[in-house]
Amino acid sequence: MKFLVKKRTYILVLLILLLSANLIGYAGTYLLTNYRPSEQKGSGFARPKNYKLPSDRNLPYTRQRIDISDSEWLEIWSIEPVVEARGTVILFHGKDGIKSNLIEPAKTFYDLGYRALLVDFRGAGESSGNVTTFS
Repeated sequence: MKFLVKKRTYILVLLILLLSANLIGYAGTYLLTNYRPSEQKGSGFARPKNYKLPSDRNLPYTRQRIDISDSEWLEIWSIEPVVEARGTVILFHGKDGIKSNLIEPAKTFYDLGYRALLVDFRGAGESSGNVTTFS
């Protein structure tokens, strides 16, 4: 009889530990992929915002939107060289990044005669949404 009580206690403790580990994992994943609006107080990370423009480095650029759906879009900056472009380079920021972090690498490609497209992922900069994904 004591053996059955011990076995049930171990199983119960194991189930509680597994459930706790899953809840902690879910909470961590949620915090890493969901942003709160910058002006809103609360838990979680504030949505990243662009703080510089290509024009700050004398780069001619245009803003463009890539529609994903009726309510979702990605915003990009297209930096065109003065001469005919030798090719196109697409630059993506990392986790918690913004496309304004990519202005210096874009300037290098611009100086080499390449068109540079700087992309804000969903949930960052001027793109829509407050949820992002990463791998």
